[in-house]
Amino acid sequence: PFIGLPNLILNKLAFPELIQDNLTAEKILESYHKLSFDQQKKESLTQLKSAIKGEGFSKAASYIISSK
Repeated sequence: PFIGLPNLILNKLAFPELIQDNLTAEKILESYHKLSFDQQKKESLTQLKSAIKGEGFSKAASYIISSK
């Protein structure tokens, strides 16, 4: 199960979910670095951008969230 909206939309752990004790400055910098330089993370970001374009996204997102 995921709690971050990007991961819920993509239905996979594409981006780190930094919560509670896992939310540190080091983890934030590491995540930023991966988003900037890791090709797989860049592809996930592209997938996310494609998923949220167009009409009806808010309906689709609310359906995904409410069905979890």
